Parts: sequence; structure tokens; C-alpha cells
Amino acid sequence: MDVRIAARASVASGARRRGRALLAGGSIAALTLLALLVTLIDATGTGHGIRMPLGRPRRPVVIDMRLVDGALDPSLVLLAPGAVRFSVRNDGSGPRRFVVAGSGLRGETDTLPPGATAILEITLATPGRYALEAASPSGETLAAGTLEIRRP
Repeated sequence: MDVRIAARASVASGARRRGRALLAGGSIAALTLLALLVTLIDATGTGHGIRMPLGRPRRPVVIDMRLVDGALDPSLVLLAPGAVRFSVRNDGSGPRRFVVAGSGLRGETDTLPPGATAILEITLATPGRYALEAASPSGETLAAGTLEIRRP
């Protein structure tokens, strides 16, 4: 009788040890999976808008900018310092230019007739607020927005 009880206890304690080992291995696997998910979420960003990775990007961030009658779309842009490429399209009814100005810097497109597109690439290294404008050929501001550069 003692032998059977000992054998059962031995089998039961061996099963417990294997269960603990599986639980420990499962915990390690779960933690590894969680760390991988956090890394992926951090690398891709969450929510809406643009999220820049830490450090300087190797390629410019591309912003699709639409100039419409009385507005810019988007009218608010938040970025980290670095190169920005505005892909500009004039969806308004008249000719206009796209202008970025601030911190002693100014960049603008040529005058775009309705339906025309242009690329404006600019490096914004200084944190702060920059003005975004849709301007008439004479320089009158037709629409305005804000670009804010923040350190990560």
C-alpha cells in the first residue's frame, strides 16, 4: 500500500512540476508576445494623425495638402523636426500659392492654377509654430493654418 501511495504521490508531484514548468514557459512566452506587441504599436503609432519616430527620419514626411476656397486641408499639422514634403493640390476655384513661413524661414510653391499640383520640400529643424497659407498671386492670404514642430 505504501508503494502505491508513494507512486501516486510521485506521479502527482511530477505532474505538478511539469505544470509549473509549462506555466513558467507560458508566462515567458506571454511576456515575450506582449513586448513584441508593445514594440509594434510604438513603431506604427496609434490613433489618428502623424506620429514621428524618435530621432531624425531618413526620408521626408509627406503631407498631402489641399488648397480649397477659404481653407487648407489639413489646417493643423504637428511634427517632429526634420524634412517635410508637402504634396500640394489646388482644389480651389482660382489660382493660389502655398506658403510655409516662420522662424526666419520661408518656402512657397509657384502660383498653381485650379487643379494643378506641386511639391514643396522644406527642412524644419527649429521647434515652434509656422504659418501655413494659401495666398493669391498678389500675396493676399486666402486661407491660413498652423504647423507646429515639437521635439520628441
